[in-house]
Amino acid sequence: MSTATVMTAPPSDKAEIVDVPFAHKDLVQRLSPGGRYIDAQTDVDSPWVPFGDNAAIKHLAFDVRQNLFSNILWVKGPGVIGTHFHRGTITMVCLEGSVRYLEYDWVATPGGLILETPGESHTLVTDHPQGCKLFGWMQGPIEFYDENAVLVDTTDVWWFINHYETYCRENGIAIVELVIADGSNVEPHQRQRLDGRLVVEQRRQEGTGADQIAGALLSLQRQDGAWPGLVDPVRTEAAVVYPVLSVTQVAVAPIALRAASELGLGDFNSAIESGLNWANGGNALGLDLVHEADARIDRGILTKRKPGALERGISSAARRIRGQAFEPDARQLIIDPAASSEDLGWVLEAWSGR
Repeated sequence: MSTATVMTAPPSDKAEIVDVPFAHKDLVQRLSPGGRYIDAQTDVDSPWVPFGDNAAIKHLAFDVRQNLFSNILWVKGPGVIGTHFHRGTITMVCLEGSVRYLEYDWVATPGGLILETPGESHTLVTDHPQGCKLFGWMQGPIEFYDENAVLVDTTDVWWFINHYETYCRENGIAIVELVIADGSNVEPHQRQRLDGRLVVEQRRQEGTGADQIAGALLSLQRQDGAWPGLVDPVRTEAAVVYPVLSVTQVAVAPIALRAASELGLGDFNSAIESGLNWANGGNALGLDLVHEADARIDRGILTKRKPGALERGISSAARRIRGQAFEPDARQLIIDPAASSEDLGWVLEAWSGR
């Protein structure tokens, strides 16, 4: 065997996590959204959204900065996806069935790679009895034309995001965050929370307990504003997302963050507002948990089945491996209306006179 084909430093054959040192590791851990898994085999993470009469799309990811989007195109039987013109690059893999373009003489079969370049038009055809499924990454606008070469529609990353979210809203399906996030495309309130983390990180060098508590609260708050129900005390990370308690959202966390603000650790109003918004319909169920007319709050949102000790342990271990706690589908969530008088007392403590 040629030495050019042999690794001089093969990796370990042990199935264990190795803590690899690298430059700017702290920045990556704080700012990177981390790896993701999208379940393409079921509709839990992304449903099949109709795309014409004989096709559907399962959306997988959107990168709004690069006009880049990923999905699986399913043509359900013999049929055509009309002539379209690419303004960006396309990379696709045939998963099932077969597909061809009228403009070429090849036929793609399962495992085949399709590469398309900007400035070309294609007419997709499948003759297979079961049609075809194509997984792809697409960049830039795609222009669709009729048989007279008249432009009918233009699709891009925003079109496909709207395609996915509109279908979910119309069918009561929870919208999963498929936008590839980084520090430059977070929403304004999330950017403020990020800036708050940076301030706390700087102040934490001074070593006060208040700095550490405020920093932990900010790092634990999720993008939708929720603070998780169970926390890994060693890593100060979410072990189990639900139950999320209303009293934490509208009282306990605001009290702590206001105290941190009064100590000069930063402005945490955006984090407080995001938490309140979660309780006022910004949650996975889209329901209000605060009922001012009845002077009551719901206890929170929890899964239909309470996780046992073993499940919590498994979820905590999975958190270390995957980088994020397991999050159930919205269909597995329910509201617990049984808030206690103690919860209302915390609300009074947080907001009385304010």
